[in-house]
Amino acid sequence: MAERKKSPKSISRREFLVDAGLMASGAAIGSIAFLMSCRATEKTVPPTVTETIKEPTTNTLHTATTIGPTSTSTLSPSFTSEPSPTPTTTPSVPLDAARFVLGDLTVTPMAVMVGEEVTYSIQVSNTGDTEGSYTVVFRCKNLGGSISSDNVEVTLKPDQTKTVTLTTTKNESGIYFVNVNDKSSQYIVTPRLATKPFARQTGIEVVTNNAAVFNPKGGNQTRIVRTRDGVFAVYIIEGSSDDDHKWRLAKRQSNGSWVVIAQGDAGMFPANLLASPEGTLYVIGWSKGIGMMWSGKPNNGTLVMTSTIIPDVAQGDYPYPSAGIDANGNIRVLASGIPTPDPLIKGKMTPHELRWACYIPSQSRWVTGACQVDYGYTYSYVFSCPEGRMLAVSTRDNGRDELGITQPPGAAPWVFNAFMYW
Repeated sequence: MAERKKSPKSISRREFLVDAGLMASGAAIGSIAFLMSCRATEKTVPPTVTETIKEPTTNTLHTATTIGPTSTSTLSPSFTSEPSPTPTTTPSVPLDAARFVLGDLTVTPMAVMVGEEVTYSIQVSNTGDTEGSYTVVFRCKNLGGSISSDNVEVTLKPDQTKTVTLTTTKNESGIYFVNVNDKSSQYIVTPRLATKPFARQTGIEVVTNNAAVFNPKGGNQTRIVRTRDGVFAVYIIEGSSDDDHKWRLAKRQSNGSWVVIAQGDAGMFPANLLASPEGTLYVIGWSKGIGMMWSGKPNNGTLVMTSTIIPDVAQGDYPYPSAGIDANGNIRVLASGIPTPDPLIKGKMTPHELRWACYIPSQSRWVTGACQVDYGYTYSYVFSCPEGRMLAVSTRDNGRDELGITQPPGAAPWVFNAFMYW
C-alpha cells in the first residue's frame, strides 16, 4: 500500500495527484495518474492529507499517462481474470403435431344412371408442423338401405393440401347421401335407359296450325308421349281470354297427319301430357283456375277420358303447374302458390308455397303436401324417384323490388335469377 503526503496551501483550484504502484507477485505492473478538479472557495487545506489506494483483488493492466495542461488521457483496454461462463442451451420449441382440416365434399356428376361412375371429392389440409397421414372415410347411404363406407388414406406435409377422390358405381336407382365427418352431399341414380329408342324421328312434323299464339307461360310441360297405342301430343288453342285456353289431344296417324281425339279447358297455362306404363293417358290443366286431371286409355281407336279435381294444390290463374310420372304409374303434380291477402290477418299476405299432389293409381288415392319457400318459384320440372319420392327443379320468379334490385328504364319488373331444387 503506498502513501503520499501533501503540503497545505491556499488554492482556488484543487489538484490531487495520486501515483500508486500496483504490485502483483512482487513486481510493479503499472501506475495510474489522474487529475481531479472542482471549484472551491478560499479555505486552508488541513496540514496533512493521506490518500490510500488499496490493491484490487483482480489484476488489471493500465497505461500511465502524464496529465498536463495540453495532454490527453488514454485508457487502454483492460481484462479481468474471471471464471469461464457456464454454457447455456436454448430450450427447443416443441413442434405441433399434424392437424387436418376438411374442405367441402362434392359429388360429380350429381345425376347418373345405374352402373355409371360417380366421383366423391374432398380437400384435406395439414395445418400442423409435422408430416402426417389422414384416413378419409366416405360413408354412403341409400334411402331405406344400409350404410356403406370406403377409406382413402392421404399423407400430407406441413401446410400441404390435397384433393382426395373416390370413384364408384351403384347398381340400384335411388337418392344416395354421402358424408365425410360433418361434410355431406347427395346424388341421384336413375334406371338405365333402354338400349334401343322407342321411336326415331327423321324430320319435323306439324301437329297443328291452330295453336295459341300468346303462350308465354310454357316450356316446362311434358307435351308428347308414345305408348303401344301410338304417339300422342297435347297443345292449347285460343279461348275467350289469355286465362281461358283450351287443350287438344292429338294422335299421330300412319300417314303422318295428326287427329284430335280429346279436348278440355286448360286455363292460362299449357297442359301436361303423361302416359303410364300400361298406356293410360293423363292430361293435367287448370280449368277456370282449378287443377284438373283427365285420364283415359285408348281402346280400339277410341278414347274416353274422365276428369277429377286435383286436391290441395294451388288455385287461381297463375299456378305455374308441372307434372311427372314414374315407372309404376304414380303421378306427381306441382303448383306454385303466390302470396294473396291473408283471410285471417288484415293487411298480411300469405307466404310463397310449393304445393304438390301425388296420385297412386294402385290405391286410387291422392297424397298431398306443401312447403313454404322464401321466394316465388315457377316453371318447375318434376321427376319421380324411387321409394315414392319426388325431385323438383324450379326457377326463382320475383319482382325486382322484392329482391332489392333496381329496375333499369324500360326493363321488365320481373327477374328469373336463380334455380332451386328440392
